[in-house]
Amino acid sequence: MGGPGVIPKWKVAREFNRLGEQIQALISYPMEPYFKWKHDRNLLNNVTLVDGSIRLSSKVAIYLVYQPRGILDSTILTCRHLSEHGYSVLVVSNTDLTPADVGRLTKVCWKIAIRPNFGYDFGGYRDGVRLLSEGGVIPDALVILNDSIWWPIFPEDTILDRMEQDGADVVGTIMHHKPGRRTAGKSRPAFLESYFFWFNRRAVTSAAFRDFWKKYRISSIKYNAVHRGERRLTAALAQGGLTVKGLFSREGLVQALHSQSRDEVIRTVSYGAYIDPDFRARADALLAEPQSDDLMKRAIEFIDTSTVKRGFHASFSYASVKLLGATFLKKAPAQANGSMHHVMRQKVLDAIEAGDLPPMIDAVNSEIVKRQIEGAAAVGR
Repeated sequence: MGGPGVIPKWKVAREFNRLGEQIQALISYPMEPYFKWKHDRNLLNNVTLVDGSIRLSSKVAIYLVYQPRGILDSTILTCRHLSEHGYSVLVVSNTDLTPADVGRLTKVCWKIAIRPNFGYDFGGYRDGVRLLSEGGVIPDALVILNDSIWWPIFPEDTILDRMEQDGADVVGTIMHHKPGRRTAGKSRPAFLESYFFWFNRRAVTSAAFRDFWKKYRISSIKYNAVHRGERRLTAALAQGGLTVKGLFSREGLVQALHSQSRDEVIRTVSYGAYIDPDFRARADALLAEPQSDDLMKRAIEFIDTSTVKRGFHASFSYASVKLLGATFLKKAPAQANGSMHHVMRQKVLDAIEAGDLPPMIDAVNSEIVKRQIEGAAAVGR
């Protein structure tokens, strides 16, 4: 990672890539309406539909995948998990699939839609929503998720049950909000992280839902896809009168820690993923004095303040999984070994090896171990 004050190469590359995307976004902006019109006009020519063996039910899941190196075992697992919970899965693939992969998927899904990678995940989400609408399918419950996460990771998982029982119109996993972040003098609005949504029938049939996808300005610039999709969908649905909620939050993690034992809080700090030298130093100082009288107070304050800067689920995945039931792990873009998500995944593997977390599903565990060694080439993203 380099010495103190040295910025990691992966972080420098990320910032240059971000700047390049912003420049590309400005250049491509005038042509976007034409590309959207052209794609929509030729939708049935641009998208290849394949029937699966699962019947259409009252609940549907749109599962966006991008796996140019072949469909992963964990993808089949996700489809099967959704099907077992009553969801008919529409797999939307943003890349071509081999006949063998099509054969594997048809056994665990309702339909497969193979499309060009136009508009990244939200472009694929939008085509999935449109295919349902044009097919006259109005589900009582709709899941929209992508393969940027491993889920489920354990044989027993309650996330879908919790979403269905929550009572909100729209439920996601994490409501992303960092206190103190401001733009143009205003606090940045919170938004649901976009890899996993659940919508009830009221949401699916709402004008807010319909209009968001109809008006969504598709872009194949990732910067645009994130800001127009992930960051605007939550606001559009809430402004349309729908109740929107995330299951997990940094505040929920901190609250849960207050009721835990000293040993559990120490484990939370020990299994933390730290890429900032000052956070690493503060964690080491806490772990060096496990019997200090004010350890609990100082440790929870440390966790609270550090997650304002870094996402709580990535920073403290052990505690997020064990105490909150946030049982999924991000694959994250290809980055060097010193990146947050690489460190996070290793800490989860360490916790499992130590017996502090239960064993993961074999297919998921194998893919994560391989990802740690080979990077994004191991998992397709």
